[in-house]
Amino acid sequence: RQPREARYEGSWDASVLALLPGEAATFRFELYDDNAISGRGRAVSPSFELRFPSLAELYEHLDVTQGGVQNTLEKAAEKARELQKSLDRMSRQVAPRGVPQQSPAHERSEELKNALERQQDISQQIDQATEKLKQSIEQAAERDAFNQQITAKLKEMAELLQEIQSPEFPEALKRMREALERLDRRRVEQQLPQWREQNRDMLENLERTLALLKQLRQEEKLESLANRAQELARKQEALNREHEAENEQKEAQKGEEKGEKGEKGEQGEKGEQ
Repeated sequence: RQPREARYEGSWDASVLALLPGEAATFRFELYDDNAISGRGRAVSPSFELRFPSLAELYEHLDVTQGGVQNTLEKAAEKARELQKSLDRMSRQVAPRGVPQQSPAHERSEELKNALERQQDISQQIDQATEKLKQSIEQAAERDAFNQQITAKLKEMAELLQEIQSPEFPEALKRMREALERLDRRRVEQQLPQWREQNRDMLENLERTLALLKQLRQEEKLESLANRAQELARKQEALNREHEAENEQKEAQKGEEKGEKGEKGEQGEKGEQ
């Protein structure tokens, strides 16, 4: 006995439809059984719509994503500035041989531990912002939605985000955290000058990236407005053509009606004769 139900999962490549931004396609599924007695049965699914977002919608989505990235980076930059002040202060409290002049050992360790936690929090925020922007760029590339200049700048922005932190920096932070856990505060004190410089470099890269991101978002808004104007012009042109076609159809109908009336009049005159 054959099963009455079956389940199938698969992927459908809709690229063959070649939908342009703003266009949609409707599709449905049809299923036939193998009933050899009374004839094959047929089941039809509801209709589904597959829609390619318009350029205006794509730009809007990108702007929302970049707005979130910008907000995250601005918060990270503010935290980095505050951390830099703490690192500068701790560096001034260290004697030439790396021994603290003022802070007691426990208080100093807690201060270093707190600074490390803040640095790691900043690193995580930057990583999250980088991943969000990377996903947005990949989606845009898949749809080939933006012009080449905007796409190139988006890729450049993603590369800049990845370069905000040096690859060695997270590993250095990890070693310092492990040293504190082993109560080896001297090793962390020795790396404090380098840590201070790396945070300063990261802050400068953050501020430069933020400036470029703001400029890019402004350019994208101008491009979006231009595309929106083009879309409106195309819609208006389509409406005008539709209106002209309706007028031509009405004129043709009027002509047919006049022709029919003329034929009826001629037939009436012949009948009277």
